[in-house]
Amino acid sequence: MIRMLLVALLFLIFFITFFPVMAVLWLLRKKKPELVSRVSFRIIKCFLKVELFVSGTKVIVSGQENIPGPGEPAVLYVGNHRSDYDVLVAYSRFKCPTGFIAKKSLRSIPVMGCWIELIDGLFLDRENAREGLKTIKEAIGNIKAGKSVFIFPEGTRNKNDDCDIPMRFKEGSLKIAQKSGCRIVPVAIKDTEKIFEVHKPFITAETVRIRFCDPISMEEIPEEFRKEPGEYIRRLIMEVNRTPQP
Repeated sequence: MIRMLLVALLFLIFFITFFPVMAVLWLLRKKKPELVSRVSFRIIKCFLKVELFVSGTKVIVSGQENIPGPGEPAVLYVGNHRSDYDVLVAYSRFKCPTGFIAKKSLRSIPVMGCWIELIDGLFLDRENAREGLKTIKEAIGNIKAGKSVFIFPEGTRNKNDDCDIPMRFKEGSLKIAQKSGCRIVPVAIKDTEKIFEVHKPFITAETVRIRFCDPISMEEIPEEFRKEPGEYIRRLIMEVNRTPQP
């Protein structure tokens, strides 16, 4: 319970302290979008690292060499979704501004929705095909502009009894890589659900793992998976998460 209260207090302090900063960045975003993106990225990354520390989360990371840095080609990160903490664990490891594709409902949350937009996040309405396609096109444009994008193709948190088995990926998500020509970095996330979801409303100290796998292009996906590249990535992530780690 103490960790939950500390995390809640941290969020409250952040929202109050950085509300004026957010307001200034929001006003500047059209005139100086790159500056706003970089500053917002650094603020949020720092906050998420503090939040992980307060929650007692130890993150074991592998494959950091596969995370592009400033000036390197943008990629499409494709990860499995086990917990709300997936975003915290992944984003705290990025080397340059990267946008998440988030569910539409987060846009209406005061302050949070604005911060998501400031860090190049996009909102996906899965109930509206036309709006969903618009978001995918925006993501393609962001990658072509040099900004990496992270998506959870399951569309929601994993509901399987064994979270090491990802739910079926929505193939439309991979069109971002197909249309932009970028490489895909599969992201295997393990045990994040143990931080919060397994024993709501409590937060417990846990050790979690995240692996940024070797980048692959659509052309490198085996022929038998060309019509379902998402299934190939899903199986790759599942294999990584089910393989015993040292």
